[in-house]
Amino acid sequence: MSENDSVGELKNIPIAIKDNIAVKGLPLTCGSELLRQFVSPFDATVVEHLKQAGACIVGKTNLDEFGMGSTTTHSIHGATLNPWDLQRTVGGSSGGSAAAVASGTVPLALGSDTGGSVRLPASFCGIYGLKPSYGSFSRYGLVSFASSFDVVGILADNTELLRTAFKILCRPDPYDQSSRSFPEQQKAVSRRVGVIALHNMVSREVELSYQRSCEYMRARNIELVEITPQTMQYVAPVYHIISTAEASANLARFDGIRYGLRAEDEYDTKDMISETRSRGFADEVKMRILLGTYVLRSGLADRYYHNAQKMRKVIQREWKNIFTQVDAFLLPVYPTLAFVPEELEDQVRQKSADIYTAIANLTGMPALAYPVESDMHIPMGVQLMGDLSSEERLIDTVRYLQTEKTIQRAPAFSDLPKNYQISQYALPLGKGGHFVTWNQDVVHIREVHLEEDAGKMIHASDKTYCDYNRAGTPLLEIVTQPDLHSAKAVEYMLQEFRRTVQYLNVCDGNMEEGSLRCDVNISVGSQESLGTKVEIKNLNSFRFVRMALQYEIKRQIALLKEDKLVQQETRQWNEHRDRTELMRSKEDVHDYRYFPEPDLTAYPLKNVFLKTVSKALVELPNERAKRFIHQYKLSDSVAWAITEKKEIADFFEQTVQEGADPLKLVSWLEGEVKKVLNKTGSKLSSSPLTPSRMQKLLWLLETSVIQRKIAQRVLSCIISEDKDPRESVMRVLICDLSQQDGNEVEVCGWVHKIRKLGAIIFLVLRDRSGIVQVVYRNKQISLHLESVVSIKGIVKKNQKALGGYEIEETHTFVFSLAQADLPFLPEKDINTYNLESILDHRLLSLRNIKIRGIFELEATILSAFSTFLRNHKFTEIKTSKIIGRGTEGGTELFEIDYFGKPLYLTQSPQFYKQAMVASGLERVYECAPVYRAEKHETRRHLSEYVSLDMEMAFIKDEHELMDLQHELLEYVFQEIKQQHDSVLKMWNVLLPSAKQWASVPRLTYAEAKELLRQILGKTVFDIQPDGERALCDWAAQKYDIEAVFIYAFPRKKRPFYTYFEETLTRSFDLLFRGQEISTGGQRIHERDRLEESIVYFHLDPASLKDYLSIFSAGCPPHGGFAIGLERFAQQILHLENVKEAAAFPRDRKRISP
Repeated sequence: MSENDSVGELKNIPIAIKDNIAVKGLPLTCGSELLRQFVSPFDATVVEHLKQAGACIVGKTNLDEFGMGSTTTHSIHGATLNPWDLQRTVGGSSGGSAAAVASGTVPLALGSDTGGSVRLPASFCGIYGLKPSYGSFSRYGLVSFASSFDVVGILADNTELLRTAFKILCRPDPYDQSSRSFPEQQKAVSRRVGVIALHNMVSREVELSYQRSCEYMRARNIELVEITPQTMQYVAPVYHIISTAEASANLARFDGIRYGLRAEDEYDTKDMISETRSRGFADEVKMRILLGTYVLRSGLADRYYHNAQKMRKVIQREWKNIFTQVDAFLLPVYPTLAFVPEELEDQVRQKSADIYTAIANLTGMPALAYPVESDMHIPMGVQLMGDLSSEERLIDTVRYLQTEKTIQRAPAFSDLPKNYQISQYALPLGKGGHFVTWNQDVVHIREVHLEEDAGKMIHASDKTYCDYNRAGTPLLEIVTQPDLHSAKAVEYMLQEFRRTVQYLNVCDGNMEEGSLRCDVNISVGSQESLGTKVEIKNLNSFRFVRMALQYEIKRQIALLKEDKLVQQETRQWNEHRDRTELMRSKEDVHDYRYFPEPDLTAYPLKNVFLKTVSKALVELPNERAKRFIHQYKLSDSVAWAITEKKEIADFFEQTVQEGADPLKLVSWLEGEVKKVLNKTGSKLSSSPLTPSRMQKLLWLLETSVIQRKIAQRVLSCIISEDKDPRESVMRVLICDLSQQDGNEVEVCGWVHKIRKLGAIIFLVLRDRSGIVQVVYRNKQISLHLESVVSIKGIVKKNQKALGGYEIEETHTFVFSLAQADLPFLPEKDINTYNLESILDHRLLSLRNIKIRGIFELEATILSAFSTFLRNHKFTEIKTSKIIGRGTEGGTELFEIDYFGKPLYLTQSPQFYKQAMVASGLERVYECAPVYRAEKHETRRHLSEYVSLDMEMAFIKDEHELMDLQHELLEYVFQEIKQQHDSVLKMWNVLLPSAKQWASVPRLTYAEAKELLRQILGKTVFDIQPDGERALCDWAAQKYDIEAVFIYAFPRKKRPFYTYFEETLTRSFDLLFRGQEISTGGQRIHERDRLEESIVYFHLDPASLKDYLSIFSAGCPPHGGFAIGLERFAQQILHLENVKEAAAFPRDRKRISP
């Protein structure tokens, strides 16, 4: 504000703007996810006018999304609370602006009013809310809800500011075709006011306030004329039909193409727009768009929209006629008090409540909501409506009614419930002395005396409240001389004074709880003499002291410039309006009368007592700060900060005495220590962080035992877990040792190798991330291979060591000692063992780094498969593995005894996948085990394996599935390369490049057989394993890729549910490195055709009735594929047998471990 050079009627007035009005450089979210990231590149015209008038735009305020709502709860920013009662609604949709004014954050705010969105929150918050005539304010820069209703409105805490803002904003704008010039308005009070019979249409509380307002008008000689508008019943339906129709049109611009949210993951423009709007709009907005679209539909527009427009003209004519009979019309704002949003479940009832506010928007006429007297603890308002261009008349009328002094705004007059107060006024504890601030301001002390807190009385309307909460509490009052000449200097002095009393342990200095309070006296005069003194009482924050003084200085200067006298009086600070207000006047300087209290005798303080007290005084904060600057070489600002609280200054000195570096300690105290204490809600004095522990932590950091990031974690452990710094040094993974050069660390893992060289022992430790060499010097250890240990030591760089680093051991702890004669040693080359030995000792062979790499790679395949499909909007499902019959023809089943019934382990989740697709999920996938009771003993078969299955709806043919699988596997290969380069190197394999993978050929089954005939030199009746290898070899030679898609299989070679055309099916296999790893295809989706196929395959339709029921209810064209995880990993790593890729393989003979 101090840099605001503009001159205008609103100079330095802070103003908040509703977040559907453009302010250059500030967010313009409209409370919607769709515009969450949007920042306005320009100012709305009304904002330009405010800035030209000198106003300071301090921020944006919350609203219901796009202004659609009456509670300010439908917003991405959350709900706005009513400052008077946090359980009740603030009203809407301009609730954020109303709450900002009502809470005293700003005196003035802009909102928008489409059907009462300014007047409703103004009523619920006890402030003034003006909806101007349509066209009087520019709408350029206001995001449209319903263009023929929308207006910018004003919310203010007093009528004068409201009038000023209105005059500034009321002007035509070439950028807004709906704006127009109105004739200059004359100031006048409405003498004939129309009123309405409510007939139980509002709550009892609202009706009483309305009647009381009418009675008060009569008392002020205003004639009331009862009028019953004939169109009232049509107001709400006409408003909602037209407003939703306009909203559906206006919000069509938010499509993700030009600005705002965009659904980037959609393939075509139509899907992108649909998904953008689905994600961006919340339910309330969607509901209004749907309703608006409905009433504009062909065949319905005449019934709803056009009839509503005709009825709107009838309503306008009726109200135009009403204002030939009266100057203004008094109406309720809302049928009830501010309600609790969760209790209002009837949406129709809520929207019909717009009956009183929507009139002004339907007619384009102005309306002013203002607070009225209420017996409730929350505010209530009514509205005064007028003819076009009658805003100033409405403001004058409201001002004439003096409604600014309602019960909610009544000032609290202090008084004494016990009629007198005990004070040491005549015999103070001390006189004279002075207080020197950090800025060298000298404040002389007139006296220090004791008083009692006598309580206070609050007078409000016809009631008086007695507050005895602090009655009888002793007070120490310090009275200073008028030595300070600015509000800022007073604020600094009080901050330092509070530090002083906290250091002396006089009190905790908590101003909010009343243990420290401030009364200030201010007078404006010349250098020769002071002016009349005004007292401002009971200020409970330093900020309020500064603001009250700044306001009072301006107020008194303004009075003196107008040759008016400043009255000697006591005033109080109104934090809601940011101004001082009269509390009581003082006609005489000697307004107080003093007399002796006979029951209290004087207690003289002897010199011995005073000397004892003087010796016990601690070093005061300013003196201590100066000493810290000199002794510890701290800067002024750092010394000030570190001595602000005595407990921190004490901790600082004690830690330095332990040996800590002062400058580094200050950095930690002001940074990380404060952050952790705030996070844990702890106080330094009561936390486990002692000066000794702090010094140890800094030593560990300074000697490079730990780095700063680890030190931060250690500090958190000290404070939250009460651990010593040494105990808090955390475990480090072997792969991260390169970041710990020179630091002491703890590593945990398995003993991989042990080698002795004279007095030195080299131990190789293995954890999940790698291996490292640990050096023992002049120590004996009794460890066997595979023992699990924790080792602490210093990390040192050594190019000859594994990974380039080794650890100089300082301490070893054994978690578990392995036996000496293990039958399988994981550190040995696996080529020294045959497959049966590896599998027989599986629990040990899994510890081998190379073997473990197989399963790390499989984990990445699983993760990449899921991530890719999730990114393509697939839903993961989990299906039963116990089934009543098989899903694949020609494959044996594992029978199980299911409570006496024969059931089977699933061969495939095929039927379940199809059911979930038909349910409406459309795209599903599953990663789960399946079971095949095949009696093969081959390198490619398992009785149990993990199947990666997917199914999707609305496909055209099998090529769409092959395209997706091609893209999926490219993503899987990419993830493996990024995460498992070391595994690929250990197994000495390469994965296809993106260029190679892009060239995978596709052959029909017939083309593949003919090609094999040419390659093998013989007729081929089916594609056997040798044929699969031959086809992959052919693809490698011709296309540089060991993979080929085979499709268009004969019908008899595919399951009964495969989609067919005459004798061929829309199915495929993927061969990779000489072996089939995936099979898939399109499924039959028509029940009649499926029943035909079941009979064709000699199956019983009755046994498949559950499956067939999927298709009775309608099913989209769909298909899918499955990949065998273990076989895929086998082919990637060139494993000889698929059992190597199973952690615990199952075949005809192997059932353990």
